[in-house]
Amino acid sequence: MKKTNILLVLMLVLVSTVFSQLTPLKNTNIGQLNNSSSSEPCGFDQIHQTLLNSNSDYRQRTDDFNNFMKTYKVSKAGATYVVPVVVHVMHKGEAVGSGSNISEADINQGILQLNERFRKVAGSLGDGNGVDVDIEFALAIRDPSGNCTNGIVRVDMTSSSAYMNFGVKLQGSQGISDATLKATSRWNTLNYYNVYLVSEIDDNECGFGIQGYAYFASAHGQSYDGMVQLGCKFAQSGNTTLTHELGHAMNLYHTFEGDNNGTQCPTNTSCSTQGDRCCDIPPHIRSASNCVTGTNSCDGGSSKELFIHNYMDYSSDACQSEFTTNQKARANAAISVTRASYLAANGNMSLVPPSTAGVDFSVSSSVVCMGSPVTFYDESTCIPNTYLNGGWAGISFSWTFDNGVNPPITSTDQNPTINFVNTGSYNVTLQVTNGNGTTSLTKPAFISVSNGVQSSTCQNTSSNNGNFGYTISKVLFNTINSTSSSSTNGAWQDLTCSKNTQVTQGQNYNLEVTVNAGNSGVGLQFRVYIDYNDDGAYTAGELVLSNSIADNTSQTFTTSVNIPLTSTTGQLLRLRAISDGGTLSGGCESPLLVGDVEDYGVYINPSGVPPVAEFSGTPTTLCE
Repeated sequence: MKKTNILLVLMLVLVSTVFSQLTPLKNTNIGQLNNSSSSEPCGFDQIHQTLLNSNSDYRQRTDDFNNFMKTYKVSKAGATYVVPVVVHVMHKGEAVGSGSNISEADINQGILQLNERFRKVAGSLGDGNGVDVDIEFALAIRDPSGNCTNGIVRVDMTSSSAYMNFGVKLQGSQGISDATLKATSRWNTLNYYNVYLVSEIDDNECGFGIQGYAYFASAHGQSYDGMVQLGCKFAQSGNTTLTHELGHAMNLYHTFEGDNNGTQCPTNTSCSTQGDRCCDIPPHIRSASNCVTGTNSCDGGSSKELFIHNYMDYSSDACQSEFTTNQKARANAAISVTRASYLAANGNMSLVPPSTAGVDFSVSSSVVCMGSPVTFYDESTCIPNTYLNGGWAGISFSWTFDNGVNPPITSTDQNPTINFVNTGSYNVTLQVTNGNGTTSLTKPAFISVSNGVQSSTCQNTSSNNGNFGYTISKVLFNTINSTSSSSTNGAWQDLTCSKNTQVTQGQNYNLEVTVNAGNSGVGLQFRVYIDYNDDGAYTAGELVLSNSIADNTSQTFTTSVNIPLTSTTGQLLRLRAISDGGTLSGGCESPLLVGDVEDYGVYINPSGVPPVAEFSGTPTTLCE
């Protein structure tokens, strides 16, 4: 069936209310088509109000902070505050990297995205029109016993039938309580901010509904302090739940505070003592998981642009990108006063190395197109990392990139971004020095710089782009680990130079793809191809995975891919993941109905023995 006919069938069979949503399919308001809008509610209002009513100490500390903010001024010294974090992965018995037991790489990615938003990093999803909050987060490197740690605690919850069946209960009646969850695993809440990644909240199967919750800084040091979030959303690119909840942890209200569950304009006769207490955000009614336009009836017709981009609204993830100056003031006061025991300046050792570094590193792409920037990430044990480059007292880094032909490139950043101007295979060395000594690691032929990938002979278009819910949200293939929105499709994306991997002829590699289908009655089909012969087309012999799912479902598919001995080597090739609502005939089909197409890079090496990393250090004692 042709895509135009599918659209006609959709419009004929759906009831009139849905028909009215389908009518503007070709317009920008298509986010109303389904319930897959990418911002979902959090549980802050409920837990915060419950404690205000039942806990006099929490209520008093909240009142004291709000009174303190009447005279507080943000320091002009340019201080950056770093919060030590421990992540408790409350899994259901899966292997690490599967299901609710998310990988360390995913957790690191979540921390990076969090810091990009709090620090308003240029070129990132956090680079909106707001301000740099000057707060960063880093996984703890010293545990409560003084030993080296990666800041991740994995807890097998299979002994709890309530958790296995329903997860954590907040508004529902089934599942384990917040108190039980945190009693199961907790580090000192005065020294660490505890984050709990759970399988589901209120039996939502890690889907729609409550995405997470966190307490105000008024809970600092208490057994119930900490943040709870659906683990499946933690590292998802574009998802802002982590940023939103840690905003609450830093005493930020919802921007629509006082809107009576979206039924009335918040009272705002005094912007510093009512509503969200931030005078640079107008009073408004919460957004409905969308990027609304127009005027704000609660503020004399001001533009909705003044709040829909704020992380603390309920607007869609797609339009959230900023904190304001007044929000920064509240957050800075929360960390520097109420949560001051987190800071190294006050004696907290959670981010102070207990021994020499166990040096390791990764790269955003193992193959890079010449002239394109690529970022290297320090992944050394016993070394703190926000995945930015703010620097640490008493810790230094020395990188060398050498292709054996041109003069070596060097950097002293912890996570440097390099723009290679010469092709070749580069040996990469990282040397890390802290107060306990110096260690280093060399990875031969760690990155290849290529002239680039062949231009695609088919660049798919999609008749409808937006919050349809028909998407590819995760692709894992060797070192490619790419997550994207589970609700917003984006037609064709060329990621070959930024997200790629190296493989070897004759070897097998696992491929994992997660797809999602909305609620428009067409289902979803997807295919994955590797253009082995580099001809820019996608043929049946190059198809490595295909399947389909029904509406209102999400599913992960896996397969083992054997790299043919006849495949093209020494050149960046395309891996194409393509999906569409309804039927899908091939990798070059265009236009798609609700298409999501992602091209990744695959660099194939001839069959041979892989290189071995070289380690050195003095002293040689490393973290366990």
